[in-house]
Amino acid sequence: MSYAYDDRTIFVLGSPRSGTAWLSKLFDSHPDALYRHEPDIAVRNYEIPTICELQQAEQFIPQTQAWLNALAERRCLKAAGPLPMFAKNYRGPVASKLRLGLIALVKAAERTPVVRRFTNSLEISDFADPRSAARRRFVISSVSAMGRAGLLSRAAPESRFILVLRHPWGQIESYLRMPEMAGTERFDELMTVLAGTEQGRRRNLDPAKLAKLPPMAQLAWAWVIHNEIALEQLAGAKHFTAERLFDLTQNPVAAGKRLFDFCGLSWGEQTEKYIAWSTEATGKEGYYNLRRNAADATWGWRRRLTQEQIDSITEVIADSVPGQMFMNDQEPKPVEVANGGAHSLGGES
Repeated sequence: MSYAYDDRTIFVLGSPRSGTAWLSKLFDSHPDALYRHEPDIAVRNYEIPTICELQQAEQFIPQTQAWLNALAERRCLKAAGPLPMFAKNYRGPVASKLRLGLIALVKAAERTPVVRRFTNSLEISDFADPRSAARRRFVISSVSAMGRAGLLSRAAPESRFILVLRHPWGQIESYLRMPEMAGTERFDELMTVLAGTEQGRRRNLDPAKLAKLPPMAQLAWAWVIHNEIALEQLAGAKHFTAERLFDLTQNPVAAGKRLFDFCGLSWGEQTEKYIAWSTEATGKEGYYNLRRNAADATWGWRRRLTQEQIDSITEVIADSVPGQMFMNDQEPKPVEVANGGAHSLGGES
C-alpha cells in the first residue's frame, strides 16, 4: 500500500505551542486545500516507534503509509472541524453552510455529558471526494510526529515538509500555561526517553542527571532534542524547509507567499484576509485562539518568565543547532545539520 496523497500533501510539523495551527490555517485558506488538524491524536499507531531512528525507518514504511491514509481520511471534529472555515472551489456555498452547521451541531453535542463520549466517532463531511485531483493540496498538521519525521519523509517522499520552530523561551512558557499541563511539575519519564535517542546518546545525556534538573531545563532539553531529530531526519527530504515562527509573524504576507510558492500554491485575497484577521487581536482571545498580537506572542515570555528561568533554558539550548537560531535576533544563516545537509533556516504561535 502506498500513501494516496503523497505528491499533494503539506506536512506542518512542530512542538506544541510552536505556531503549527496558525500556519496550517494559512494553507487551509487556499480555496483548493483540504485540511486535517492533528489527526494523529485521533488516529494513533502504536506499532510505529514514537521516536524512529533513520536506520529503523525502512521496516516501518508500509505501516506508516497505511497510517497516513487513515490520517488524511479521518474526519472527526478535532481533525476536520477547526474554524475558521474558508470558501473552497470544490465545495459550493450551500454545502459550506451545511458543513458549518454540522460542525456547530457536533460542538454542541460535545458540551453535553451524556453524548460527549460518542462525538469522537462522528464524522464531519468534506462534501467532496478527498481523492479527487481538484484537491490540489492536502494539509496535515502535527505536534506529536517530530520523532517520526524521517519515517514520514520516506513513506511520503513527494510531500512537502515544513518544520516550525518557535523561540524556546516562548514555546516553553506557553506550553506550561496549557490547561492540560496544570499540576504537571516534572518530566522525568520524558527525559529517560530523550536520553536514549541518537541525539541524547551523542551528548552522553544521563537520565538520572536530567531528572534532577528544574522543569524549565528539562523542557529545554525536550525542545533541543525534538527539533534536532526533525532537522536531521528531514535534511535528506526532497521538499523540506524549516521556519522560525518569529519570521513568519514579523512579515506574514512575504513569508506566506514564499511558503505558498514552495508548496506550488497561488496567492489570493482569501489568504490576505486571514492574515489580517488573525493578526488583529483584541487582547480578549482565548488560549487556543488563532488571533494573536504578534509582538506579545513573540516577546511576551520576557515579562512572564523570571531571569532564572530564562537562564535555565538558555544554558541548555545555547550550543545546539536549533538553539543557535535564536541566540540573537539577527537574520538567520544557513545551518549545517549533523548528517551533512544544509538549510537556510528562516527566522513564531
